Amino acid sequence: MTAIPVPDFAENQPAIAVDAPKFKGKSALYNVPRQHELHGHVRQMYDDLKHLGYFDLYGTSCFAMAALAAQLLRAQGYATEVKGCHAIFSNASGDFYLGYQGYARPGQVEGHVVCVVNGNIVLDFGLGNVKSHYQGNFYRAIACAASNYGPVLATLEFDNGVSAQWRTDWVGPGIEAELQKQEPALQIILAKLESYRKNRIAYLVKHLFSNTQSKGLLI
Repeated sequence: MTAIPVPDFAENQPAIAVDAPKFKGKSALYNVPRQHELHGHVRQMYDDLKHLGYFDLYGTSCFAMAALAAQLLRAQGYATEVKGCHAIFSNASGDFYLGYQGYARPGQVEGHVVCVVNGNIVLDFGLGNVKSHYQGNFYRAIACAASNYGPVLATLEFDNGVSAQWRTDWVGPGIEAELQKQEPALQIILAKLESYRKNRIAYLVKHLFSNTQSKGLLI
């Protein structure tokens, strides 16, 4: 099935040469601790999206990925919210702003969104631009505890020398309109995912033998 295209609204400046952090041999998912009730749900959701190639197709569209994660987890009984924010990723080479005011190119939408679960967990599955900025040496998806300290929604220090903050002191004014605009395409994407989830093994076997270099096999 041909994927329904979602507009590639990159939320930031194009990638530039940087001192890329070391990131070899690790999962591209940064998850909540294993003992947390969400750990398994996030891991399964990440695996499903990875096998369908959704990170390659939609990883730079935080609107699609956050809304998708929110719907999937809501169906499992969690309270979810698609929340507007921006993020700052920093290392020794400098800062990278994701979804901040003034960085959108013509035709793009300013702002970034994440999925907040139960008010205390932040999921960011729209990190395609960050991963490109760090020359592939970064996570495709992050799930972490919310700090909810003033305008700081969440903060992390990674062992590859990168620190990250998700902040709400500036939120793109066009976020709600963009989420509504992408809703029809999102429902088609979600339908394909639900079809896959009903019969994962048959789908993976068929995919494996039809295309051994499929994006669905990427880590």
